[in-house]
Amino acid sequence: MEQIISYLIPAVCIAYITYIWTDTNAFYDYFSFSKIFRKIPIIKEYEKSEYQMEFPMFLKQKESFFSKLITCHICLTFWMSVLCFIPLNLNLFVLAYLSLILYNFL
Repeated sequence: MEQIISYLIPAVCIAYITYIWTDTNAFYDYFSFSKIFRKIPIIKEYEKSEYQMEFPMFLKQKESFFSKLITCHICLTFWMSVLCFIPLNLNLFVLAYLSLILYNFL
């Protein structure tokens, strides 16, 4: 039971963060009040576009590797799993797969 919980808690967190990042505009909404955040060039460009789409979709249109990486829910889930499995000593593939399954249920 303890091992199931050790996988379930990080997987739920990863799935929830992935959902918030890829399926909502929460990132921009929560940080848009910050002056430092508004100085970032991509944020300025997004604001000039008059918010015709959500921020993750705006990033997805960019032709850079990094923007494609952080807007793909499979890629984002995998890399967050990489960050979690090292300090928690978990199996990477089990954690990534479980996170993707949970993300698809949200």
